[in-house]
Amino acid sequence: MTTGSTATKRCITCGKDVTTIKRMKDSQGRYWCVDCGMADRRKKMKAASKSKSVSNSGGGVSLMERLRDHTGGGGAGGTDKGRLVKMLVAVAIMAAIAGWQFLSH
Repeated sequence: MTTGSTATKRCITCGKDVTTIKRMKDSQGRYWCVDCGMADRRKKMKAASKSKSVSNSGGGVSLMERLRDHTGGGGAGGTDKGRLVKMLVAVAIMAAIAGWQFLSH
């Protein structure tokens, strides 16, 4: 009886055979040896960190201010939490009035 041959799995960066050793696989199905995979992750994290610091340092505008401007929040109406509190207070007052009316008749 013959056994089927298995395909050799190679690191896409260094070419090391990773068929029988611990390896990583990306979303496109490519294999990485652990060393190359970790080096790539560190490189991507460092690039993302630099990108965030550059984009966050422009013009003195904080990330929250840009998000607020983008979503239309922070205007005269206050925050969503503030609106929620006001609505809950209004509902509580209406419930108290309805209860009082019910009990007085």
